[in-house]
Amino acid sequence: MNLPRKLIGAALSSLFDPNPVGFRATDERGVIPVRRACAPSRDGIQALRPTLNRNAFLVGCLDFTQDADIEYLIIGFGARHGSTTKISALMHAVGNAHSVAPTPAMQQEVQNHLQRSLTGEVIIFHNHPRNWLNAVSDNSPIASGQDRTVMLHQSLAPQILFRFLLNGGRVMFYLGENGFVRRFYTPELLDVLEHLASEPNHGDIQHGRNY
Repeated sequence: MNLPRKLIGAALSSLFDPNPVGFRATDERGVIPVRRACAPSRDGIQALRPTLNRNAFLVGCLDFTQDADIEYLIIGFGARHGSTTKISALMHAVGNAHSVAPTPAMQQEVQNHLQRSLTGEVIIFHNHPRNWLNAVSDNSPIASGQDRTVMLHQSLAPQILFRFLLNGGRVMFYLGENGFVRRFYTPELLDVLEHLASEPNHGDIQHGRNY
């Protein structure tokens, strides 16, 4: 896949994602707990006491990663609480300059957490290190095609769809980039359009055209 196609696909899909999260001064309370829990000496799941509201958790994630030259994955485990999520624990993984992947332990903990309670929610955050686009534009976070493929695969898992039908807790994906945090939930639309364009023309088949 060439670079222009990647950029066009990412930009098109991002048009349908929500605006970056608007933070308040009180959300800064998440900085110290998240930094402490993501320290290199800490491994596995880390409890957060007291719990953090979702936006405070996201501010902590942004503060921890915004000057990093590698990608991090930070997963928050909590429960739905009105219009927010109360995050009670987190796990994190360290990647490289271009990618990061969850460990098997993180994947298992996500499954375990969602099975414990219908109101359980998972917040999945990763960052993009500073890049050339940030240097020329004050851009909002733009999730890549690969980011969106992972998101869609997770969202279509039977367990997640079942929870959605029962109005249960969600799994939400966020990206930190260029000093902003933005949720993304739109699939890679260029892939969808190309797939539709490649489908056989059933109208022509009905009229007897051979392929």
